[in-house]
Amino acid sequence: MNKMMLKISTGLREAGMHPQIIPALAGVVISVFAACNGSNGSSGSTAGATASTDGKTIYQKTCVACHNSDGMGAPGMYPPLAKSDFLLADKYRAIRQLLKGSSTPVTVNGTSYTGMMPPQPLSDEEAAQVLNYVYHAWGNNGFTLNAADIKAVRDTLK
Repeated sequence: MNKMMLKISTGLREAGMHPQIIPALAGVVISVFAACNGSNGSSGSTAGATASTDGKTIYQKTCVACHNSDGMGAPGMYPPLAKSDFLLADKYRAIRQLLKGSSTPVTVNGTSYTGMMPPQPLSDEEAAQVLNYVYHAWGNNGFTLNAADIKAVRDTLK
């Protein structure tokens, strides 16, 4: 455990907070940093990203902190993307959550998850690339999306 997390952990215990809150708070802090990773404040693109950036690279920059490199998420907090019935059921819901985020608990493969998903500042092309990566990684056999699919959903969110 690094020094900062040790101080946070010790301070929360001394304040009488339940030990389970520590991983939850750490997850929220990591989510916020991950959501801001590489952002230059613009709403349409991740800083430094180009059209040639592949979905796996985008996933590693924006999603891995919560959903992990194996797509299995974090128990009770962040749902798995690997073989997820929730993800594979509705591509439009997945696009909306990626673009707009969500603070609503979800049930994935029969298990409830309460972690917040921050909106991701990705272009339409980047969003399609990262979703295509997720839809075809870890044994998933999901949808194939393009920038026009993302734009169509983004236009309904305005």
